[in-house]
Amino acid sequence: MRALRELVLDLRANLSRSILGGLGLSLAVLALLAVTVAGSISRQVVVATAEQRYGRHITVAGQLSFAGLGTQQVDTALATIRRIALATGTSFDLTVQGGEVETDGRPDPASVFAVTGNLDDVRRVPLLHGHALPDLAHRYPAAAVLNEAAARRLGGVGTHLHLRPVADEPSFEVLVIGVVADGSVDADVYLSLSAMQAMRPSLLAQPVTLSLHSPSRSMPSLIATFQTMKSAVGLDPKATDVEQVDETSGLAEETRTVRTAFLVVALLGLVVASIGLLSLGLATVRERGRELTVRRALGATRGRVVVLMLVGNLAIGVLAAVAAIAVGDCCLVVLVPHVVPQDLEVVVPTFPWRPAGLACGVATAAAVASGVAPALLASRVDMAAALRA
Repeated sequence: MRALRELVLDLRANLSRSILGGLGLSLAVLALLAVTVAGSISRQVVVATAEQRYGRHITVAGQLSFAGLGTQQVDTALATIRRIALATGTSFDLTVQGGEVETDGRPDPASVFAVTGNLDDVRRVPLLHGHALPDLAHRYPAAAVLNEAAARRLGGVGTHLHLRPVADEPSFEVLVIGVVADGSVDADVYLSLSAMQAMRPSLLAQPVTLSLHSPSRSMPSLIATFQTMKSAVGLDPKATDVEQVDETSGLAEETRTVRTAFLVVALLGLVVASIGLLSLGLATVRERGRELTVRRALGATRGRVVVLMLVGNLAIGVLAAVAAIAVGDCCLVVLVPHVVPQDLEVVVPTFPWRPAGLACGVATAAAVASGVAPALLASRVDMAAALRA
């Protein structure tokens, strides 16, 4: 109890030094935590943006041609693709681009895509408003989903549009039921391929893009599944090249490199804070020479003086680490959710306890280490010379 009282009195007697030293360590620990959280979020943002445009990890794509096939044959081919995808645990997407949107009787430059059902199967396309696109063949008016750029120009959920998917054929009415974030700055309109096939079978005379995705399968395995699907629907499996289209692997490596660089900078900040604490400790010893001499004259041993100085620095390190964790946790809960982009399905990371524990351990060790030299210097104060001064 006496030692604790001496520690408290020692910290209070050197309050400005204690606050400055603790503040430097707290900021260094906070910087390390901030880099960890920012690195996690930035990696998600970069990968999510790529997955919106090109597909999730791992995605392959190639072209199919249903030209010359009758409606019944196309139905059978689509059912076969669905069956193989289900049997192999693969997400798939068939997309046909074509047609135009009419507003006030005039064509609009928005791009029109007919897709199979849920847009979020292969690409990261989160739903922002309304409902997801249903894969229904018979529905009037047909359902449509717009991206953000199209919603700003054409109208949001509940808007009625007129679509002409094939030139020289009459347009028909579609109802906007949802708005999605697809990462495109251009206006895009998505409709159900099943509905388009039922209403305008000639649409499938255009090239069809088949995309396959599975996070647990390799690219060669997905390519083999693609070739199997082509063969099963009566198409030449080698007539069209298929390749990996997602770009997530390279981006993940790049973000990992940048994150490591920032971690190194944060650790350097922790070293700088430790050096600052060391400088304050050395200056304090010079200022407290007479006080330490009086302690020695009253019976304090050299070891007790060393322990007092080291424990004081240890207390500063622990308090700084606890304060940094408290502030970091509050920022993560209160501020970070408002900064994370909501249109990318980015998950707010949990508190990084491992990096926090490492940072606190390093900060505490740095605080103790920075007190070794001042403590040894304090224990060797020349009592006679100090008392004469």
